[in-house]
Amino acid sequence: MKEKVRKARHDAIIDAQFEAIARHVPALYFTVSAFVCFLIIILKNLASPAFFFIWGGALICGAAFRARHWIKLRKLGAHMTTAQKLGQIERTTRVGILVCVALCGVAVVVARAPSPTLQAVAMMLIWSAAVGAAFNVAVLPSASGGILLIATAATAAVFFHSGDPLLAVAIPALCALAGAIWDLLAKNFDGFSALVHSNVENAFLRREAVQMATTDALTSLPNRRAFDERLRELSASDRRFAVAMIDLDGFKPVNDLHGHIVGDLFLAEAAKRLSARVESAGLLARMGGDEFALLIEGFRSQEDVVAVTRRLVDALSAPFVHERATAHMSCSCGVALRYEGEEAGRLLERADMALYEAKAKARGGIVLFSDELERVALRHTIVSHDLRAAIESDAFQMAFQPIVDLRTGALSGFEALARWRHPELGSVPPDVFIPMAEKSGLIAPLSALLLRRAARAARDWPSHLTLSFNLSAAQTDQPGTALAILSIIEDCGLPPSRLEIELTETAVLADLAIATRTISGLATAGIHISLDDFGAGYSSFGQLCDLALDKVKIDKSFVDRIVTERRAASIVGAIIGMCDGLNMQCVAEGIETQAQFDKLRALGCHKGQGYLISPPLPEEELIGFIARAERKVA
Repeated sequence: MKEKVRKARHDAIIDAQFEAIARHVPALYFTVSAFVCFLIIILKNLASPAFFFIWGGALICGAAFRARHWIKLRKLGAHMTTAQKLGQIERTTRVGILVCVALCGVAVVVARAPSPTLQAVAMMLIWSAAVGAAFNVAVLPSASGGILLIATAATAAVFFHSGDPLLAVAIPALCALAGAIWDLLAKNFDGFSALVHSNVENAFLRREAVQMATTDALTSLPNRRAFDERLRELSASDRRFAVAMIDLDGFKPVNDLHGHIVGDLFLAEAAKRLSARVESAGLLARMGGDEFALLIEGFRSQEDVVAVTRRLVDALSAPFVHERATAHMSCSCGVALRYEGEEAGRLLERADMALYEAKAKARGGIVLFSDELERVALRHTIVSHDLRAAIESDAFQMAFQPIVDLRTGALSGFEALARWRHPELGSVPPDVFIPMAEKSGLIAPLSALLLRRAARAARDWPSHLTLSFNLSAAQTDQPGTALAILSIIEDCGLPPSRLEIELTETAVLADLAIATRTISGLATAGIHISLDDFGAGYSSFGQLCDLALDKVKIDKSFVDRIVTERRAASIVGAIIGMCDGLNMQCVAEGIETQAQFDKLRALGCHKGQGYLISPPLPEEELIGFIARAERKVA
């Protein structure tokens, strides 16, 4: 760093000297030419015309040539290197001293003047002109000092040669004055140098401040500010470019397990790997947390962009290792492309939409933005915006899907399913508005509203029918969930024994300790607990033994293949056998064909539900359905 500053100071001094000389020297040379003409006029009787013609002509022509040369350099200076500028400065120093020597050479003629007064006047004019020239080139200490020294020496020599006692006495005074001027020139240059050095240091500080403001401290990558600035520059142009948003998959569990220090090390390693794969494709920046972004410039086709982002995904495929900590992470990419002339204002937002889709459906993959994604995103935005108002206005409806005993066909209960018909979008499915309610913190009031409506409906059913209600993953790990459920069913007059709470594997495993306490609290109160979508998650038989479960619901993906795939049938058989061994009931979801129904019954599955039995029914149709089901069994 110190070496960089030292070199920058050296180069800045040369640049400033060159700029000052280019500004002053042409006028100085023209002044020298005029002064030579003046000297010829006042000294014409002291030498032959041939002398003055040769001496004056040489000085005037040389001055004109150098003035023209520096006028050209004014225009070329911006394109010259520091070494070239230094060469011109050194050449100007030598030429300036030679011009001064030539100018003071006329002292030989002045010394012949019959009058000491004329000698004194002529030499003081020459000396004064030299002092003026020295101040004009004060930024070149060698030139200004040399000019002053030569002019003073020549003047002192003429004064001494004149034999006039007054001029001889004036020599010390002249030397003292020259010394004072020399000191003034030195201080002038010191001030000039100090100003240039100060500007250099300020420039370094500004660059350092800008670098700090635009660089991520952890990864040394450009940060969001630098990314946004470059994005604005590209957006203002007509160039094609793409934005790729990159999010690490699996980083949060690593951070939680190993701590922030190891997490930061893995982030830095991820940034290093990504940077190595970006090469010259564009600007890679860390946007914050475990999210990165890449501006891809100069691509020829969509395939080029996919190839670049595929390199990034591959870069994170190898495990991350630090001492005893090992982590496996991947990344998801969302990409939005901008071709020549297209509007780029919403490119970052579109890349975010694509990333959201990748995180939701293609983790570890790449999703390119499309118009369909934008339509879905707009729909989600409207749903998210109107969800609170829908909860406050009780705009949701309940549907109930029957659950029957596969062995006897008897109706055993209903699963409550939420429905929402949006005034503009039409029917909005639960897998859309439930995650949004979880994300926006509205899941508790929404779940309470739905459970209250379902419980009031179930209260009027025959006492042997149960109500199954799905509990959100976001509520499972909330300590007050069990008390809230008990309070609602008590208000509605529904006995706890007639309520079954369904939990997904994902919800249970998100925080097994809290989920276990919630399940225990509900079970203690007499509420039955079902594990929903079993087989779609990662729970093990061992974990089931630790939970107070009453039922396991087989995921529809297994039921769909139970007739056509032996492996699926074997898995379902194993689940049913496990439930029998643990004294649990087994419920199959999504039964749509008679063959599936018969296969499940043959395997010993206890209960089932699906469109073959009945689609979800509105509340007003339940009484008639229950009556028909009971007559059928009877």
